[in-house]
Amino acid sequence: MKHITVPLDFSPESLKGMDLALLFASKTSVHVHMIHVLQTEPGSVLFSQDYQKAEQQFEKIYDQFADRFEPGSRLTYSIAAGKVYEEVLNYSEADPSGIIALSSHGQSGFEDFFLGGQAFRIVSASMQPVITIRKNPVPRSIGKLVLPIDTTRETRQKVPAAAQIARLFGASVFIAAIASSRGRKVQDRLSAYVRQVKNYFEQQQIPCSVSFLIGNNLADLTVGYSEEIGADLMVIMSEQEVSMTNLVLGNYAQQVLNKAEIPVLNITPKPMHRMGFEEIFLHSWS
Repeated sequence: MKHITVPLDFSPESLKGMDLALLFASKTSVHVHMIHVLQTEPGSVLFSQDYQKAEQQFEKIYDQFADRFEPGSRLTYSIAAGKVYEEVLNYSEADPSGIIALSSHGQSGFEDFFLGGQAFRIVSASMQPVITIRKNPVPRSIGKLVLPIDTTRETRQKVPAAAQIARLFGASVFIAAIASSRGRKVQDRLSAYVRQVKNYFEQQQIPCSVSFLIGNNLADLTVGYSEEIGADLMVIMSEQEVSMTNLVLGNYAQQVLNKAEIPVLNITPKPMHRMGFEEIFLHSWS
């Protein structure tokens, strides 16, 4: 999390992506890169005008945020043209250690989140972690982190990221064991996974607790639980956490992102050959 890409459309809501970046910059040195994507045709008169306006906007934002970063951090920006999600991903994926931070509401495509909006496209297409925030203010720190665990093998790939954030902020991890069935086989597998994850955090000396949440809509269970405990961040997988019930309503990640009032960090499952040692270790559990 040393490199954070922040897509901006210059609306007040989109600037919450900068607040997310500052949240991490308050704990470690980071390079925050802001990017705006123009929709006008390059080479046209209108493009030149829009480019100049974007530069002026970035200069104002730079003046607003630059002195809020600790020494050792950097703040830069760039202006691109094309499809928003493609340009954002093209830039961010040049640094495999980076994450993307963005608001899910704003103008120029951000406000139609999950209705073909750019924010959902970025989340669903990115191979990097993406942290999003809706309309609520970004928390000043992270003291409570919710980590939903289901019965899929991939669910545990997000554990190292959650541990890294917990160590960075001195946060406690609240493991939410989620399932839509009380069947013996499902519960046995879920309990085994939860024990493994809990042991991992205990070995890392990270405070953690476990709650079992059983019901038809896993997204509602997770969001409700995070609100009940006053969580500051949720860490989820962006693809695999889907139950048959939720297929009718939309996938688990999409529902959580559209309902959660706290920041949500989305981790995309990786194939085995792209994992680091720690991820392979976690993925190999059965």
